[in-house]
Amino acid sequence: MASASTNFNLTNLDKLNKFANGRFVYLTSDDNVEARPDWLGGEKNIPEVPQELHNRLGGQGSHQRPLRTRDGTNIRGGRSDAPAVLVVINKGNGIVDAFWFFFYSYNLGNLVFNIRFGNHVGDWEHTLIRFIHGKPEYVFVSEHFFGEAYTYNAVEKLGKR
Repeated sequence: MASASTNFNLTNLDKLNKFANGRFVYLTSDDNVEARPDWLGGEKNIPEVPQELHNRLGGQGSHQRPLRTRDGTNIRGGRSDAPAVLVVINKGNGIVDAFWFFFYSYNLGNLVFNIRFGNHVGDWEHTLIRFIHGKPEYVFVSEHFFGEAYTYNAVEKLGKR
């Protein structure tokens, strides 16, 4: 596909579906994402550290390299106004599953022996909370193709959440 004569853009990406019925077609970039090209980030929805967490950590943040805004200011993970998709499913008998889906344009991989592994562009994750008779009882947090399930009481919360 790299030598395809068609220049793809947002108005004609659907043409990629004609190649092997859209299977095994992946979009890549030649840009170094660690250099944080402009298309990777945004000017809105930048995470802010919740004040309670900031205070509890004594002003310290994640062990990973901090995120940077376009002007080079360091920021650490936390609350973001980025949109999430909520899907609620009534399972009957007082059981309701609420799924929150999140899209991350870029995941910074872990640092192992001072070498970065796992950087990738584009990632959907989700969190499920199962309510039984209106009370949260279980939580499932996805991570790529893995995930972990917990009782709601076992999950750390900030404030009432």
